Amino acid sequence: MNKNICKRLMSTSATCSLLFGVYAGAASAQTIDYGSLELLFGEAVTTSATGKPQRASEAPVPLEIVSAEDIQRTGANNIPDAIQFSLGVDVVRFSTEGAEVGVRGFYSPFNSRLLVLLNGRQVYSDHFGMTFWNAIPVQMAEIRQIEIVRGPNTALFGFNAATGVINIVTYDPNYEPVNEIRAIYGSQDTKEISGVFSGKLGDKGGISISGSYLEGDVFDTDGPQLFPDEEPFTAALAARANYQIAPNTIVDGEITYSRTDRLGFSAVIAAQSFPVETFSLKGGFVNDGSLGLLKGQVYYNQLSHDPNSPGLAVLEFSNDIVVAQLEDLFKIGTDHSVRLFTEYRNNSTNADSPLNPFNDDVSTSFNSFAFAGMWDWQISPTLNLVTSLRYDTVNFEREGPVVPGFGLENDDFDQNIDEITYNAGLVWSVSDADKITLSAARGARLPSLIEFGGGGAVPGPAPGTNLVFFGNPDLPAQGVDSFNLGYTHVANSINTTFEANVFFQQINANFTVGNLAPNAVIPPNIVLQPFDLGSSEEVGIEFKAQGSLENVWWELNYAYFDVDDNLNNQAPNGLFLRGLEFEANTPKHRINAHIGGRISQKFEVDLFAQWVDERGFLSRVPGGGASLLNIDDLLTLTGRATYKFNENIDLTFNAQAFNKGEFRANAGEEIESRFFFRLGFRW
Repeated sequence: MNKNICKRLMSTSATCSLLFGVYAGAASAQTIDYGSLELLFGEAVTTSATGKPQRASEAPVPLEIVSAEDIQRTGANNIPDAIQFSLGVDVVRFSTEGAEVGVRGFYSPFNSRLLVLLNGRQVYSDHFGMTFWNAIPVQMAEIRQIEIVRGPNTALFGFNAATGVINIVTYDPNYEPVNEIRAIYGSQDTKEISGVFSGKLGDKGGISISGSYLEGDVFDTDGPQLFPDEEPFTAALAARANYQIAPNTIVDGEITYSRTDRLGFSAVIAAQSFPVETFSLKGGFVNDGSLGLLKGQVYYNQLSHDPNSPGLAVLEFSNDIVVAQLEDLFKIGTDHSVRLFTEYRNNSTNADSPLNPFNDDVSTSFNSFAFAGMWDWQISPTLNLVTSLRYDTVNFEREGPVVPGFGLENDDFDQNIDEITYNAGLVWSVSDADKITLSAARGARLPSLIEFGGGGAVPGPAPGTNLVFFGNPDLPAQGVDSFNLGYTHVANSINTTFEANVFFQQINANFTVGNLAPNAVIPPNIVLQPFDLGSSEEVGIEFKAQGSLENVWWELNYAYFDVDDNLNNQAPNGLFLRGLEFEANTPKHRINAHIGGRISQKFEVDLFAQWVDERGFLSRVPGGGASLLNIDDLLTLTGRATYKFNENIDLTFNAQAFNKGEFRANAGEEIESRFFFRLGFRW
């Protein structure tokens, strides 16, 4: 392929058939030659902004790309630790293996408004609306980049991309094979072994196989122990491959498995262990033909989740998802690119308990269809407009026991939700060094299957009573409206980039499965049911400066988030009745600073400083409800040092929050500083 033609096409937003070989659609990273495109354009390339490959600097939405080099500089051994210093990202760690991730505030347990993908496949779990970060079947050595979209992008990715999207992109074994083994030992007696093995399938394809096993201890602090006395572990396996079966057609596939047990907090602010087992299977194709660049994929996700809280019976959940997607990307004239997309989705969950007093489980499911379009118009050499529009129709149903006298039968759950979402972004290249972006979006979160249909029943707090987690068929889709004004300046003379954003977000129809007090008592049943609590809005400012000079690199970023809740969430005594409190949960100020350097050809060091303003977390109180537990502002220092013995072997030392010892960062147990040695061997 003539790369000069490719460069001209991408610079005018014209991704069409001439890009075949470096592009296979937004939803799959396995058939994009990121390395060639980065060499061509001199910067990172992404598909997470609009669904077509483009320079990160031309994205019409606020976007952060954490590269493999960035990950290496953090010294991180897991994804939350790798992105915790990124602009607008909020990582709250509860245990050695348990962490929650949010984007642009609105923190809550599970953070159900953030959609997480692995090579375009959803790893977000729909039963509760959450992501099990340590159960994602990917190794740090095979991650090429992590793309973080700040703000709604439902029009591209579908429901639950309501306040942000994180897409984890792995190396393609055909273009950039990775062969590496890592061994880690550290504090909390953490031991991990992982490996990635890649190879070519002739001259037309590639395959990679990866896996890991990790075990360790819980934090050992002087404070009260809230979590079950269990040792967390994680195991994962994955295989990914693609092959060019014809001059214009590539097929790809993926199979993954993971099993983990982590400690964390549930939506009802209860300390739990989270035994989780996942399996996935994916297949797809891309074809460059007369109709444009056609891409299709089908995948299946299966999850088993058996949370265990002290003093409460074990619950058993399963979640099965089947997704089929088809898209066509084509060009009209020289200034217009169009992407047409359709999707079918079947999603079901089953909720039960070994001590279920009803002796029957609850099954909730939906079928959905989506139709979407993206139009990219290069109005002039300096002005670009990208608009996306999506329509989803969802049909729910429920089977299982109901609460006598509560007034809801299974037929009441035969509901339909129709939702229209959009993204619009105008990019003005004022000069070669200056860019102004104006964007607006409406995202949406679908009620989780547990919120809609219920999570079953367990024995109640008093003998002879039942605690029933019942759903609410009247819950709507949660809408998120967002407006963003951004400015970027590139100062080539000092090799520095400046970025600033001002934005407004509003969430309507706030609801959560986190019931902290009963809705109704119909002896012997105590009923907990989610309902619409009201709205929240946020005004935010973001600033980032980053650069490098010879053997030194640095970054400084700052985020200001001011959240205003209008929630019907408190009793007359001031206790919170539901597990939502965005205003207090979201710190107003956050500063990240990073400086690193290459001391010699064999030795590199990095230092990260993070300051987070005071915040409040909901904490359960005896007798029902929750109060706010205030957490003081927190300054932590993290560092890494890597010594390269040769091109194949290196040793990394990573120190997380090394200035703190034991400290409180959430409403649960105190956490500790962490220290790790990692030996890497690659070939």
